[in-house]
Amino acid sequence: EGVPINQIAYKDNQDILDLIEGKGGILQTLDDATTGVKLTDAQYTAKLIREHDKHANFVKPKFVAQNPLLFGVKHYAGEVMYTTEAFIEKNESQQPPEVVELMDTSDNPVLKDLTHEFEDGGKAKGAAHGKKTVSSSFRRSLQSLIQRLSDAEANFVRCIKPNKEKVPVKFESTQVVDQLRLSGAMETVKIRQSGFLIRTQHLDFAKRYLLLVSKEDKAGLLKNAKSSSNFFLSMNSDGYAAAKTLMSLLPKVIPAEKFKETDMACGKTKTFLRSDLYRALEEARRKALTGPAIKIQALARGYITRKEMKVVFEINNALKECTAQAGELKWGGVAPLKNSMRRATIIQDCLTTMDIQLQRALGLTIKLPNLPLYIRARAKFAAQATIARQLSDNKSSTNVPLMQALIARAASHSMQGELVDSCVKREGVVAKQFRLRRILQDSAYYDVLEDAESAISEAQSAGLDKKDSWVLSDGPDCWASALRRREELQMEHKERARAIGDLEVQMKAVATSLDLTTIEVLLVQSSAYNMKGDLVDALSQRCDKLRVQIPLSKELKHVVACDDAAELDDIMAKMDGQGLDVPATWLLPEGPMLYANLAHAVMDLSHAKGLRKRDHTLKAATKKEAGPQVEDRELADILKSGQDDRIKGFKALLGVETMLVVLGKPLLDKLMERCGSIEKQACILRSLQKGAVTGNLEELNGILLKVAKAGLDNADVWLLPEGARLLARNHNRQKKLEEDAQNLANLKGDILAQLQQITSTVDIPAMKALLALADVYSVKGKEHEAVRDRCKALEMQVPLVEALFACGVTDDEAHLKQVMAKVQEAGPPQ
Repeated sequence: EGVPINQIAYKDNQDILDLIEGKGGILQTLDDATTGVKLTDAQYTAKLIREHDKHANFVKPKFVAQNPLLFGVKHYAGEVMYTTEAFIEKNESQQPPEVVELMDTSDNPVLKDLTHEFEDGGKAKGAAHGKKTVSSSFRRSLQSLIQRLSDAEANFVRCIKPNKEKVPVKFESTQVVDQLRLSGAMETVKIRQSGFLIRTQHLDFAKRYLLLVSKEDKAGLLKNAKSSSNFFLSMNSDGYAAAKTLMSLLPKVIPAEKFKETDMACGKTKTFLRSDLYRALEEARRKALTGPAIKIQALARGYITRKEMKVVFEINNALKECTAQAGELKWGGVAPLKNSMRRATIIQDCLTTMDIQLQRALGLTIKLPNLPLYIRARAKFAAQATIARQLSDNKSSTNVPLMQALIARAASHSMQGELVDSCVKREGVVAKQFRLRRILQDSAYYDVLEDAESAISEAQSAGLDKKDSWVLSDGPDCWASALRRREELQMEHKERARAIGDLEVQMKAVATSLDLTTIEVLLVQSSAYNMKGDLVDALSQRCDKLRVQIPLSKELKHVVACDDAAELDDIMAKMDGQGLDVPATWLLPEGPMLYANLAHAVMDLSHAKGLRKRDHTLKAATKKEAGPQVEDRELADILKSGQDDRIKGFKALLGVETMLVVLGKPLLDKLMERCGSIEKQACILRSLQKGAVTGNLEELNGILLKVAKAGLDNADVWLLPEGARLLARNHNRQKKLEEDAQNLANLKGDILAQLQQITSTVDIPAMKALLALADVYSVKGKEHEAVRDRCKALEMQVPLVEALFACGVTDDEAHLKQVMAKVQEAGPPQ
């Protein structure tokens, strides 16, 4: 660039190079020891120590005797110790003659050229006897490299390792500084610092620092630079003239203590500056830019602020409107949305708008003063939007607690309007229907017709007698179930009325009967039906009398053989206390006669009371003659009664001796025939009761066959009322058991088919499961046995197969013999 500079001193390592490859150096001495007089490694090391002991960069070991093969060199990067073991041997570079001769006879031209190279280039300069060595080849290669570097314009890339482990994100400053120092980078920096650090084009230098000079000087500079503009340097300006003029003006703008003429120079194409002057120029430039920069910033900030304020007013007004819609602020006559909620989407859209405006407000550099109010309003607006959305989603819901909770939350936020009203109406309808549905569900289990009719009437008054009126999915089913239950109760009511009528007929029929058991049964049935009235009272009184008279009559039958006067007196007193000393009070026809027998017995045994007893006996005889007579009409009614199923009562009645005289033989025969039929049906009835609960189809078929043989397979021939009902139950039971038997047969067939299919597989778990299923349903046969045998065989063979597979890779002969023995024990090898 034509700039005069002083000579820059830098560190040189030529003395180290001379020590290594100079005349008499380490490498030449090695060549002499290799090609000249043969030396050993120890002799070579001793020669080096003897000749270079005084050299500043040669390192002699402290204990030569203990380390005869050791020497060192102080390189530029540091001290390095070398061991000369096998140095002489490794330095030889002669090729075997046979190899050279073989390559010379080759047809490959490359190999021939290499042969000539061995012959021509094998002599190293400076090597004894012209023999080629490794060190001579190295020196020739190094000289060639230096020559090429001298002829070229070299550029170097310094590679610095940040750490020894060569891993990322790890920086070791000590290692980096060592690499910079040893690679010469620090020397390069020192050399660069001692010269001109800043080097810029003339025009760039003038443009950058033109603002430092005054207007007059600036005009002169632009004139000298021949600029096409009066305000700045144009691209076609004379950069050298501009830089030269500016450098002459710098003493006016730079303080004298910071300005040195030697810190700058103007070259042919560049302007050169030292670091001190460069820092002074930059500081002056920053001061010169401060005033205009502040003015420009003020204008720009004012423009930006006015522009932002427009956005601030826009966002603030939008947020005020949203806040007023949320009911937190009165502004511009905007009504809160919560006072007239129509749709959830409206408040959701307003909330979205508010979110957008709040997001914009948070991004403003000018903060809104009412921003906390807007954020609180947004939180309440979000709660209202959430409630509105939930109300909208649950307008058709049937979850009463949820709807009540939502309505309560809406009320807490003072929310009104069509949406809230519709949900309130819906909640009332659903709650009412839940209550009526529960009543209708309960009515399905009512036993009182009036309660069921009351529940149906209440639901009907609410308009729920139509399917479309229900909002609950199971409402129509509950309504239908209640109607069915009402019909059932109506049928039961009719049946009860009919049963009470039949029971009244039976009670009238036994009003004069002596069958205590039948009367007691009828009284129990009347109590079950809660019957009241004269008929029930009369029959109850007759039952009480029979309960007294029947045991007494049994005692009276044995008084003839009794000779205990005290016992007879007790019986007589008991009968007198019951008023049975009057024949008319007896219900049993044999009662007066038995009482007369008692009187005779007492008279015979007690002579001391003869007179009183005699009078008493005469009175009893008189009452006997006036005793009650059994009328044929009453017995005929008993005969016609289809409900008199108490055989014991019939026999007791027919066993009276006076019946033959009173009834006559035809009527007595009919009664005896009816008694026999009832005895026969009672026996069959017990079998039907057993058949109604049996699970054995064969047993049930036998019972029905027995019924058919007895001629009782028709419901109309039954005298006992429960006979026809039990017969129907047995027939239904027979159909059910036949269906079950058919299903079982089909299942057994499927099991047999699966047993046939699985005989060709090796799935042991599936076989065991199928065999267990067959055992449960008692499926037997050859298929069952075949699968069972196959399963046993597989359970035995699977471990053997695994053992044989393992034998394929084992070297244990004893184990092999043991496995083969197990295979032979299992059967033939087929």
